[in-house]
Order: sequence, then C-alpha cells, then structure tokens
Amino acid sequence: MTGTVSKKVFRVYIEILVLISLSVIAYLFLNMVKYQSAQDEQMKAEKYAEDLKRAPQLFFEGYADEVTPEHLAELWYGDGKDKFDSLENAEKYFTDKLANAEREYYKDRSYTDENPAYRMDLDGEKTLVVTLEGKDLEWSVKEEQCFAGGSEEISVTVPMDYTVKLGGNEIDDKYIAEKDISFFPYDKENATWKYSEVLKDEILYKNIKVSGMLEELKLEITDADGNAIDYDPRNIAEDGEDTGLVSNVNSDKEYLRIAPDEVLDGKIRNFSKKFLESYLVYLTYGRNGLAEHLSAALSYTWPGSPAANSLHASNIDGISWATVHSNTRVEIIKEYDPVRWAGNCCSIDLTYHCYAMRGGEEVDYSRQDETIRIMLTDMGQGYYMIYAFELE
Repeated sequence: MTGTVSKKVFRVYIEILVLISLSVIAYLFLNMVKYQSAQDEQMKAEKYAEDLKRAPQLFFEGYADEVTPEHLAELWYGDGKDKFDSLENAEKYFTDKLANAEREYYKDRSYTDENPAYRMDLDGEKTLVVTLEGKDLEWSVKEEQCFAGGSEEISVTVPMDYTVKLGGNEIDDKYIAEKDISFFPYDKENATWKYSEVLKDEILYKNIKVSGMLEELKLEITDADGNAIDYDPRNIAEDGEDTGLVSNVNSDKEYLRIAPDEVLDGKIRNFSKKFLESYLVYLTYGRNGLAEHLSAALSYTWPGSPAANSLHASNIDGISWATVHSNTRVEIIKEYDPVRWAGNCCSIDLTYHCYAMRGGEEVDYSRQDETIRIMLTDMGQGYYMIYAFELE
C-alpha cells in the first residue's frame, strides 16, 4: 500500500509541477507576446514618425528626379519679362544640364516645418527651389523657382538717346551701369581751348551691362531716329590701327563712335585735307609768300579760334626765319573716319608725310609719318570751319 500511495503522490506532484510549469510558460509567453507586440507597435510608431518627418523630403526627391527640361525652362522663363534668351534657348540649356550635371538635394534656407522648402543643385549651382504644402504623408508643390547660371554677358557703351536690343528685346534703363559719360578728347574747361563755351549738345554716353545669358545673343543698336547702327570694329574706338586716334582718348574702354552724316562727312574730309596742305605750304615756304600763305591757312579757321591763334603764333615764333622750301607735296598715309563729338563739333585724324624741294632736290621735310587731329565746329553760321588742330 505504501508503494502504491507513494506512486500516486509522486504522480500528483509531477502533474502539479507540470501545471505550474505550463502556467509559468504560458504567463511568460503571454507577456513575451505582449512585449513583442508593444515593441512592434513602438517600431511602427517610430517608423511612422520617421515617415512623417521624411515625407516632404521624399516627395521632393521624387518630384526632382522626374523634373523635365521643358518644365524647368518654362518655370525659369515665366512671362518672358527681363529675359533676353528665348524659351527655346532655355530648353536647350536645361536639357544639357539635366543630362550631364550631377544632382544634389538640400534643404533650402527658407525651410520651415509648416512650409518645407528644398533645392536641387546641378554641378554645384542652385537650379530649383521647391516649397511644399500639406501634412502627414500628403504633400504637394506650393511654389517653385528655377535659376539658371548662364555665363554670357555684354557691355556696350552708346550715346544716351540710343536704343539697344539684345536677342530682339530692348534693354531698359535698369541695366545702365554708368551714364552721362563724356569721351571728348580735351579738357573743356581749358582757358586756351574754351570748348565749354563752344560745344553745343555734346554727345554723352551710357554704359549698358547685361550678364547671365544662356547663349550669345544678337546685339542691335538704333539711333534716336530709329536708324540701325552698324556696330562693327570700324565704328568702335579701341586699341588697334584701324580705329584711329579716337582710341587714345581712353584706351581701356570701347564705345560706339558717331560719324557725321554722309554729306558732312565728305565736306569734312575735303576741307581738312585742303587745310593740311595749306598749313604745310605755310610751314615749308618760310618767308617766301608768308603773308599769302598765312592768309590761305587762316581762311579755313574761325577768327580768334585756337587754330587761328596757333597759326599767328607760329609766324611770330619763327616761320619767317625758317629754311625756305618749295613745291610742297603731301602724301596722306591714312585717312581716319570723321567723328562727331557734339551737335556742332566733329574731328578727323590724318596721318601724312610731307616732302618739299630745297636746293633743287626733293627732301623729306617731315622725316616721319605724322598724325594731325583737326577739330571743326559750326559756330552758328551753319557751316563747319576749323576750330583747333593738334599734331600727334
């Protein structure tokens, strides 16, 4: 009996132990399930929070990944105001950029939690800024701006009343970098020359600068009357033999040189060459025919002008004592285009060489090519005569 009872007691003990173990295991399992479920929920909550946080950025990245050059071009071009490039030029520019440039995405400086803003750079240049609106996981584009870093630029200096177009669009006054510039070659306040009392409607210039164009664009210039101006090196004062002494006024600047009209141009050329010949005869003949030659040279000048005074002074200073020559021959080496400086003032530069007879033999009187600048003015009588001249 004792053995049977012991076995029964042992079996009951084992069963109780198993039940307790199963209860503990069940308890632990249930708690583990609850813990894991709580962990899963926490992870889901954290992931959702992270998704909420990154939703605007992810939306932007997806949007920027799919952006087209056509969209960027239209966005950048807008209504076309203040744009000198065409929409077609912009499309070519952005097509090349998107195809070849490295894209980088950043938060923009204007970023706020309410209106997240991001930017896309292409090869390190800010190209697209997008501001979003929405909440949670639902976002959309509120506003976007496009930027283009074109490298083309122009700087042109023209008279104040001239019109300049770039790519067919007129350049307005906000692109004027400097205005009322005078290129007149002499000091207008100099007491000897008295140009401040002579010049009427001096031609003043403006410098126009435009930068950031996507392509090199056609430049068109028209004068105050709407006439197209041929803007080529022949009419631009700059360093170089073909542009004449106008470049010496200010050799580090280029500006559109204004020529007189065709009729006046011809008169100035002929009048100035005749004066030069008369002046050189006056110099070379010395005392022979002095009064006649002085009178002939003076006939091209305004009485009392610096030119007339200079001729008189040269007589006093020694023309009558100079070596006598005859048969003066003038060779015009280069005849530069006349320049208009004011409504009543023009000039022309002539490079020449002078030869004359002395002792029955032609000699090289000037010994070298020389250049003379002849300034002509209309003193109100309706015709141009010489006001001043200067040898280089």
